[in-house]
Amino acid sequence: GMSAGGASVHYHYFSPLSKGFSESGTALDPWAMQQNALQKAEQLATFVGCPTEYSRELVACLKSRSGNEITQQISKFSPALGTTIAPFAPVVEKDYDGAFLTKHPYASLLEKTVTDVPWIVAVAEQEGYIFALNFADTFAEFLADFGKIAPHLLHYNSTIAEDEKPYVSSQIEDHYFQNSAGFEDLEQLIGDRLFFIGADTSAKLQAKGNKSPVYFYILGYKGKHGIGEMFGKNSKNIGASHGDGILYYFKTPISDEKLTDSDEKMKAFFLRWIVSFANNQEPKINEVKWQPVTGNE
Repeated sequence: GMSAGGASVHYHYFSPLSKGFSESGTALDPWAMQQNALQKAEQLATFVGCPTEYSRELVACLKSRSGNEITQQISKFSPALGTTIAPFAPVVEKDYDGAFLTKHPYASLLEKTVTDVPWIVAVAEQEGYIFALNFADTFAEFLADFGKIAPHLLHYNSTIAEDEKPYVSSQIEDHYFQNSAGFEDLEQLIGDRLFFIGADTSAKLQAKGNKSPVYFYILGYKGKHGIGEMFGKNSKNIGASHGDGILYYFKTPISDEKLTDSDEKMKAFFLRWIVSFANNQEPKINEVKWQPVTGNE
């Protein structure tokens, strides 16, 4: 799975299922877990004219609204364009018959209670690029309003106390923008917070707690097309960005276009190791040995 799909694959490791492959998304990414579900549900209910006093009535009313009406409200959860990648996400459930997720994934990883089957986790070199593009034409305004935008963009608006947010925001701003304030710094910030840290932490903890191998890779190959083109983003002049790997193993409108000879070789490369992993639990190509993650390495 890619992005939210990658996080969804990882969630299955916290509920007995099977081996999987997560690209550009893990269960520890800050956007992949809902921290204030009731508050968000009440906000959504208000937007679509549903009562909020009793949860049963709230849920029943939301279920009566069309999917189109619900999705039209998503932008209202962002204080500025593109500042909230996923306003809704999975939640930790009460332990009842049929519950899928009853403990936070981070707690399960620390307690070493994750399903012990092989896993592949991947990130792209420039994960944050297509998200940073939302601010390409308003970068100065973004920096001026960093303290307001950052908690939403970086998904700590619901996890940090209100009086601590200014300090946290200023620390982040100083770290990424103190010596320079370029678009590349924003791309790096978004990539680190929303993808790299979650992938790195997940892979290390899962490898440390399980006997089954965990494989990690960073996609650096840049083909003729980028997945950002599917969302109207210009990704012609950069390296591999968020989700670009799926062009080589999933059918998409972009991958339907003619690939270059180099792209075709990369596609064959991807498909061979994915099939090898599915059949033999090891992503192997010819004599190349892919070393799994070990502990903190």
